[in-house]
Amino acid sequence: PGGETVLFVAYGATYEDVSIVAHSLKTGERRVLVEGASMPHYAPTGHLLYVQPQRPGTIMAVAFDPETSRIAGTPVPVVEGVLTDRGDYAHWSVARSGMLVYATGGLRVAENSLVLVDRKGVATPAGAIPQGPYANPRLSPDGRRVVVTLAGIQSAVGIYDLSSGGFNRLTFEGNNGWPIWTPDGKRVTYASNRAEPWRLF
Repeated sequence: PGGETVLFVAYGATYEDVSIVAHSLKTGERRVLVEGASMPHYAPTGHLLYVQPQRPGTIMAVAFDPETSRIAGTPVPVVEGVLTDRGDYAHWSVARSGMLVYATGGLRVAENSLVLVDRKGVATPAGAIPQGPYANPRLSPDGRRVVVTLAGIQSAVGIYDLSSGGFNRLTFEGNNGWPIWTPDGKRVTYASNRAEPWRLF
């Protein structure tokens, strides 16, 4: 607002650990405006609009003074049922005129199936593995297991046994993803921000 204050989101170890911060271009001062919130938009009505991981699909509003970079009053919900893939991100925006545009749908949980595809392009189910929020699947060198990212507010890495469907979760802290097997199939390498910044484990 006014070209003198920048609003941004500061992330911690998970997508729920977020805060909206105001940075003054004049003084360099930074102030946390709302903890546990993201996607800040200043509306010409004098309000700060945002979303919260604890209330996925809901756009909140609170009175905001761009001159002092301070909020006042109690936040209230403006719109509910906004399409969101994670609590910290929803499909909406605000025009300079104050028009709020959004996609409907509420929280969308990605569910997909793991399949094995042969050289002819024929897909078959990957054993007894149920549907889930999978990303970055990698088959083990012996072809018996698959390591995956379980995508979500706090993404994790785990291994499925293709014959039994048994699951072994490998990570429990921070966000983790992009796993790959070592050539001998005895270890998995993956990225994690459990010890900020992102590192390989």
